[in-house]
Amino acid sequence: MVEKYIRELRSYLKSLNPMERAEASRFYEEYILDAKLISRKEIEHELGTPKQLARKILAQYSPTEIEPFLDSKKAQNKNTKQSLHVIWRILSKLGSIPIGIPLAIIMIIFMVIFLLFF
Repeated sequence: MVEKYIRELRSYLKSLNPMERAEASRFYEEYILDAKLISRKEIEHELGTPKQLARKILAQYSPTEIEPFLDSKKAQNKNTKQSLHVIWRILSKLGSIPIGIPLAIIMIIFMVIFLLFF
């Protein structure tokens, strides 16, 4: 049971370099053996599933693995703000002509729907 659990854990830690992955898996293998956790149920009760444990390890052991995800979220937020700014400029220009008022109202409705669902 221990070998299978550790093998699954290693598969979820593929983003770590080989030395970090070996160190983390060795640590938890020793932990499981020292705690005399025999069954899969005991191991998962103590440490969680291999996937849950891998998430904890990646979050604590190697913060650099999370940085690309955070950077992509920041870029996505920046793009959304820029898009909203462009939409606002279009709406302000459309509002200056008589036919633009109904179009501006329609655009505002679409913008609200976009913000609520995306």
